[in-house]
Amino acid sequence: MTKNKNKMKREIKFRAKRVDNGEWVYGCLIQRIDCTEIHDGVFTWAIKPETVGQFTGLLDKNGVEIYEGDIVHLGDKNITYTVVWHDTGLRGKQNGSSSYVGLEHWKERIKIVGNIHDKHKQKQALIDMMRGDEEIGLYDDNTKNH
Repeated sequence: MTKNKNKMKREIKFRAKRVDNGEWVYGCLIQRIDCTEIHDGVFTWAIKPETVGQFTGLLDKNGVEIYEGDIVHLGDKNITYTVVWHDTGLRGKQNGSSSYVGLEHWKERIKIVGNIHDKHKQKQALIDMMRGDEEIGLYDDNTKNH
């Protein structure tokens, strides 16, 4: 068996918003069957299931991890895409359309402008992006994970 050096190797991890305070948490996804506590240094949080997104293995042009549900643009300020897993793999679904685009091809130009779960941040990011305020950034306190 030979190894394919061109295959993208990625870390399997997830993010989701906590139920108690709405903050993002990152790590493994565990579905607990019972209500017993987990010990030995393992931290768990109750999360909002609708906010779960898997890490894509890609970073945007600023080095920020890209997750399912992120809203990105690919250099064109007037078109945004939502990151989704589609039948054919990782894709960007053009917002307001039924078109999809492969993201690996664009990885040098992808910029995260928000995500589908932070509507207020998304709206402000899109307004600033259309005004050309590139310096403003991601609207997130944690610039390595968002």
